[in-house]
Amino acid sequence: APGLVKAHRSQLSVEFSPMFDRSEHPSPEVQRSIDSRWEELCAKHPNMYNGSKFRFHSMECEGNRVTLRLGLTDYKTFQGTNMHDYARLLADAGGDTKYLSSALGNVAVVETTDAHIIVLRRSEHVGEAPGMFCLPGGHPEPASARADTPGHLSQDKITAIEDEIFASVKREVCEETGLEEHELKLPVFLGVSRRTVNCRVVSCFRIKCRLSSSDVMAKYVDGVVQDRFESAGLTCVPRDNVVSGNLPGKVPGCHLGAIELYRELCLQERQSVLPPPPPKFAPPATTTCSFFSMCF
Repeated sequence: APGLVKAHRSQLSVEFSPMFDRSEHPSPEVQRSIDSRWEELCAKHPNMYNGSKFRFHSMECEGNRVTLRLGLTDYKTFQGTNMHDYARLLADAGGDTKYLSSALGNVAVVETTDAHIIVLRRSEHVGEAPGMFCLPGGHPEPASARADTPGHLSQDKITAIEDEIFASVKREVCEETGLEEHELKLPVFLGVSRRTVNCRVVSCFRIKCRLSSSDVMAKYVDGVVQDRFESAGLTCVPRDNVVSGNLPGKVPGCHLGAIELYRELCLQERQSVLPPPPPKFAPPATTTCSFFSMCF
């Protein structure tokens, strides 16, 4: 996928079609493996449930416009393909990712007013990335856009999917941190990150928060956190540390990709506020000036 995109809601569109769904593997053993893994996970994690998800097929950028090509899949198939030990083999067998669920996730780099980034520590009792440090996020939900049944959709429903791509990431941040939607500014789409080991794919966003890091941590401790069972703690890491890779612990590869996109964004913004270089052979300045550049 392309690198940093930086698109607002009006600049993103979706192509939704059954042609972007997962291809069934020719071996019936693969489906049996998906079924057996799901049974094991549900026995181990009683809170786990199946549901439809958008399947990421590809992304195209043209100028300042972004197009996501999406199909349908479900969480059970995602766990039985992308999150299975043989995910890489399935990808290589297809020559691409056609045998993988490739359920589209989302993650948000959430900035506080005092230049910190929200980081969650995952619970040991979740089915994905237990005990690891993650950015807040989850999945856009086809059901929220009334797009959870196979087939071609009307333009109104396509628009609803596009809205859900942005609305869902704010919703996930609120559910995982205890923040309220009015405390978050509009998300900006940065691009897509795909994990190397299992091709797990997430859409990446930057969201500015209207609260300080201390206020965010207080809300997590004292407030109503809908998905508290998914995390064991919340911390706010200085932005400088995040962009330099100084993170509190092990982070999933797709979240590292989101941080890399954010780092590129910070570099662009830093360059935009730096003064232009002086012209060659310029005469000595007659006044003394001090410049203070933003530190990222």
